[in-house]
Amino acid sequence: MNAAGRWSNYVLASGQDLKSLLALHCSSAKRNICFILGQGFDPRMNIGLRSVLEAGGEGRRHLILLELEEGSSSPSHRYQDLKKQNLTELESLKNGICTTEIRIVKMWASDGRRISSRSAANLFSSVQDFTDFSDVILDISALPRSIFYPLLAKLLCLFSRICGRIPVPAVGQV
Repeated sequence: MNAAGRWSNYVLASGQDLKSLLALHCSSAKRNICFILGQGFDPRMNIGLRSVLEAGGEGRRHLILLELEEGSSSPSHRYQDLKKQNLTELESLKNGICTTEIRIVKMWASDGRRISSRSAANLFSSVQDFTDFSDVILDISALPRSIFYPLLAKLLCLFSRICGRIPVPAVGQV
């Protein structure tokens, strides 16, 4: 598969251009949108979801909120007030517009090994997780690289296989 095929729908937009793009996209047809978002203290956490919800349009809006299980010694615990503020804002944004599910990303194994990348990649096991949706948005704004890279790779793999774009290796093939 060539890179042009995979990225033929790639768009980079921000500010008013993004708002216009989302409004056009969401109003062009009924869109059932699954929005994947990292929960945390980052001030960018809710920007993407707000933009999608403000774009309007018909269809279901579903949020998959990724909760990072960082352990008791994580330095991010000192930002609990910011995290609570983001969650309060998130609740007001959703305001009955979208359904929500929470998926846990474990950062550490019981023996102290870092497992965040593997945990992120294992959040979704099948493209069947997304059969009800016309659009899937992974908002990486507030996610650590150790989470969003493996998660994005897994999503691309799942969607490419269902579209027949990447041959599925036979058992034993590398």
